[in-house]
Amino acid sequence: MAKTAYGDLLTAQRAYFLAGHTTHDINGKIFRTNALADLKDALKKYEPQLVEALYMDLGKSEYEAYTTEIIPVQQELEEAFRHGGGWLKSKKLLPNKLTMHGAGRVQYDPKGCVLIISPWNYPVQLTLVPLIAAILAGNVCVVKPSELAPKTATVLAEMINATFAENYIHVVTGGPDVAKLLTAEPFDHIFFTGSPAVGKQIMHAAAEHLASVTLELGGKCPCIVTEHANIYRAAKAIAWGKTLNAGQTCVAPDYVLVAEAQKEAFMSSLVFAIREMYGENPIQSDDWGRIVNRQHFDRLNAYIEPHRNTTRLFFGGQTNEQQLKIAPTILTNVELNDPVMQEEIFGPIITVLTFDKVSNAVRFINSRPTPLAAYLFNEGGEVNTMVSRKLRCGGMCINDTMTHMLHPGLPFGGVGMSGVGRYHGEAGFKEFSNQRAIFRAVSQPNQLRYPPYSDAKLLKLKQMFKL
Repeated sequence: MAKTAYGDLLTAQRAYFLAGHTTHDINGKIFRTNALADLKDALKKYEPQLVEALYMDLGKSEYEAYTTEIIPVQQELEEAFRHGGGWLKSKKLLPNKLTMHGAGRVQYDPKGCVLIISPWNYPVQLTLVPLIAAILAGNVCVVKPSELAPKTATVLAEMINATFAENYIHVVTGGPDVAKLLTAEPFDHIFFTGSPAVGKQIMHAAAEHLASVTLELGGKCPCIVTEHANIYRAAKAIAWGKTLNAGQTCVAPDYVLVAEAQKEAFMSSLVFAIREMYGENPIQSDDWGRIVNRQHFDRLNAYIEPHRNTTRLFFGGQTNEQQLKIAPTILTNVELNDPVMQEEIFGPIITVLTFDKVSNAVRFINSRPTPLAAYLFNEGGEVNTMVSRKLRCGGMCINDTMTHMLHPGLPFGGVGMSGVGRYHGEAGFKEFSNQRAIFRAVSQPNQLRYPPYSDAKLLKLKQMFKL
């Protein structure tokens, strides 16, 4: 599809949107509900093809395909069906002293023409969850799935394009060149999930048209394991979060700060937890996925190579170049300027460092780019409260990893370098909506507001507001 065709597609979608098919009257509500029902039916129909494609692209087991891709989408759909009608309603506001002569309300209008650019690591979930929010908010959409998960992108394109009219929702496939052409078009909102580097390019392109953006990025997500943590529970949760999808998760634990007194117990528990889940040779486990491509395999292997045959490589490090598999790997005592501590790992490698005081661990994390998520393991309320208040991050779990992104009622997103905006559930509906203020006067306003002004009027004004 040439650049002119992308412009033609957007023009057709804008005309469809302006015709009012998705507006907020009763017909618009029914239209959106029907669209979500069609998407739900399509997901069920294409479920086997999606599961197979996820295995071909990422080596995901059938179990992991359901738990990390299919089921989260179904949960998001159920949340929309259960509560979406309430989200659509205008929110009435009580008047204040300046607005006693009328009534105010907040009306949720669709932003209009939306572009969704999704990533390769969770190509089904991270395409369809934002699409659900965009549909419920009443937008028209162009969707570009990642070319790095080509089989899944093909199935998604077939599924969505067979379900919806092109001038309503349409999938466009291709690589970075296609994304660049699409972002040059005057969309009203762009939703992007990916790296901070590409996120900056998306924001720059959106600025040309003053389009709003949602950027779901990443960062080095830390774990703090205090001296009062349940060590095995912490190790098991961190091992699960680090190894899910072979570590290719934006909210996966990236490094661990553990209390010095607990380091030895934590390290042995972490190894035990990995073996408990994947056996003595994780690469051969049927539940172990692969790295998405050779480029990322080489990038991850470069983090390990300098530490081979040293005490810094505590566990793992095995690779299978033909299958693009890397075993769960634990590094320790690495320098802070080591590349593995400077860049988001996005793979099955984790580094373990120590701290003396929890406040210093928080200070260390806050001195680095803000992560998308952070994880605290501690038994006791005061430390939990202190860390949750002082630690800067997009989202947080206490005594678990990644679960905060599984509940549609919890807004998900980053801050600073880890992203802009929130979605999931009602937060996603609002992210794709224009929250429009409407005020209707029903009587004469207070005459104090009109000139000519006088000392007497000023006195009354001050008395009214107790100034």
